Amino acid sequence: MQQPLVSIIIPFYNEEAYLSRAMNSVINQNYPCTEIILVNDGSTDGSKQIADEYCNRYSNVKIINSPNESLGAARNKGVSLANGSYITFLDADDELYPDMLDNCVKQIIDDQCDLVVAKFELFDDSKRLLKVSGWIEMPRIQNAMECVKAIYNNKIVPTAWGKLYKTAIVKKYRFPEKIWFEDNPFLLEFLFNSRRVGFIDKPLLKIHSRSESITRRTISDKRILDLNKAFFLQLDLVKEYVLSFKEQQKIMELIFKNQYRALLDTFILYSIDKRKLRRPNQSNIRKSYLQAIGEVKAAAAKMQIKLPIKNQLLLILLSSPRSLGWRIPYLLLYIIKNKKFKYLKQLKG
Repeated sequence: MQQPLVSIIIPFYNEEAYLSRAMNSVINQNYPCTEIILVNDGSTDGSKQIADEYCNRYSNVKIINSPNESLGAARNKGVSLANGSYITFLDADDELYPDMLDNCVKQIIDDQCDLVVAKFELFDDSKRLLKVSGWIEMPRIQNAMECVKAIYNNKIVPTAWGKLYKTAIVKKYRFPEKIWFEDNPFLLEFLFNSRRVGFIDKPLLKIHSRSESITRRTISDKRILDLNKAFFLQLDLVKEYVLSFKEQQKIMELIFKNQYRALLDTFILYSIDKRKLRRPNQSNIRKSYLQAIGEVKAAAAKMQIKLPIKNQLLLILLSSPRSLGWRIPYLLLYIIKNKKFKYLKQLKG
């Protein structure tokens, strides 16, 4: 019996130092039936030449060349050309372990799932293992709506990669383009249109945390503004797909809690990066941050979102730079969230 074709979509932009590593990891999969779709998002370094070499050597590798747009746009182009029954995404600086597809295809077929979620190992620039992540406290099989809730309870990492998707569902929807955090709305919409999700209790990817990643790079206006854009896209998807008002409110509350945590991270990242920023940039980031907080507060009031007292207090504290300045909230958060400060500082390197 012929095994189903799997499409592996790898967008890249100026990844000449890492693309061969990613490509070797997919070429050397134990699973034999693959097509590899490379999407060149306007690279100006030697990565296109590397991609062309793989296309010339392997009949199952093809490349799409396009102007530089965004990761979401590149993934959408890859999906449009995918012929496989299943799709997986890989960032060009990461790696699949050799048995990744074997494990994922077996489970998605055996358990009749629409999506399978694997674990991954996260490494820093020194190749030191930081943690094993991907998901926690999930059964082997779960219904998709419970997985939506698990994402916002920090039980599933909402990345596009590290997962195997049923292509028939993926092709109906698109990644948001020209924003960061595009994975979150995409995965949410996929789950709203799925039934069963499988979980593999084994690391199947090696993820490299680089200084250019969104979390580790110096904080910017774009990070803050796109965080809110993705947040509101998720709220819109809940309104569109969840018909029960009671269920809708439950999921909305989880999304708001998650956004408060993201805004806390933003505040801490700004505190860590402040000395690297010029004064005009500091001012712009502060304005963007306060704008984002204001938008979230207004949305919570309009939607009558009821949250626990600790979340309400956190929002008050995160909003307080508008009236108290930045030093007092910083000192209070440093005391209250000291572990979070230490973790993000370690992650940034």
